[in-house]
Amino acid sequence: MKALILVLATLLALQAQRDRPQQGALKVGDKAPDFTLKVLNSDKEFKLSDNFGKRPTFLIFGSYT
Repeated sequence: MKALILVLATLLALQAQRDRPQQGALKVGDKAPDFTLKVLNSDKEFKLSDNFGKRPTFLIFGSYT
């Protein structure tokens, strides 16, 4: 359940970021930019850089309607 909440929060943050103008585009092989997300229904936050080297982090894009 926590993983699903994290994925949904990530998708919402990425959509908000997509709607803002970008100064540069990532290329294949570039390091992912750091970001912090609030975990839904919790006071906790997820920060990408805190996860480096600890466990894989996946961004899943799709429609589940």
